[in-house]
Amino acid sequence: GWTQREPRSVRSILFIPSIPSKTRNTRWMQGRQACVRAVAFPQAHANRPPPATRSCGRGPRRPPNTMRELRQQVVIVGSGFLGLSHAILAREAGYRVCVFERSGRPLGASVRNFGAVWPVGCVAGTERDQALFGVETWQRVAARARIWHDPCGSLSLACREEAWAVLREFKREIDSPEFELLDRDAVLRRFPAANPESLHGALFSRSELVVQPPRAMAGLVEYATSLGVEFHFGSPVVAVQEDRVTTSSGHERAFDHLLVAAGEEMRLLFPRELAAAGVQPCHLQMLRTAPVPDRKSTRLNSSHANIS
Repeated sequence: GWTQREPRSVRSILFIPSIPSKTRNTRWMQGRQACVRAVAFPQAHANRPPPATRSCGRGPRRPPNTMRELRQQVVIVGSGFLGLSHAILAREAGYRVCVFERSGRPLGASVRNFGAVWPVGCVAGTERDQALFGVETWQRVAARARIWHDPCGSLSLACREEAWAVLREFKREIDSPEFELLDRDAVLRRFPAANPESLHGALFSRSELVVQPPRAMAGLVEYATSLGVEFHFGSPVVAVQEDRVTTSSGHERAFDHLLVAAGEEMRLLFPRELAAAGVQPCHLQMLRTAPVPDRKSTRLNSSHANIS
């Protein structure tokens, strides 16, 4: 998601978990979070304290047409949420940004997911601070890009005694007004869509928000374009060299920083590396629900765990 970490001295970064180092000037980061942090770009976000690592903010953001242009080129392969979030933050920091996407618009998991911006499951400390920064950035960008979003919070239901004990322990350890522990009766009064069967109670968190992924992705593309991000839709990248990428039409683009977040295309671009790493693809099936009672106050996120 959105990140406020500074870039490390790497030539290119590939979004592949658990890949060993292969080539000079290329660092293969271990795991998604490490990769995201490694390719973040300097920015200055107001109302957020500096992270545990050194801040590299450059003062208040200015409109793109008055930014000091950096000479460094950022190339991003894939226009899903990971690619677009990096494109926007890099451009806001003054980098030149170019995005290559094989399809005519963002597709794949980014438009099929829940649309839940969900920091409640993050560990307190740096991880949660990072997640809350993501929520704030979503709100800022969504407001500027006129993307629908609902800061509805979340409700984690406990339907077993063990789950209820976990929620009570969580509230004792993190005694913050951000979280509210609700007994069974309070849940049913405030959230009529909750299933009363076996319900013990719930934890309400005020930090979460939801978006509509298909509309949100289109809005992010429009917003990034207004910032000056260069998009090449219908241009699949077929080769990644040490300092440039090549598309199916033979077009080459040099880069100083590279993010490859291409989903299924990763298996075409890096088949040997993926095979050596033992990376296994996973699938997520999404279903539409029947109309939910009291839709103005209730939005389903996960039928077995959360109602937001």
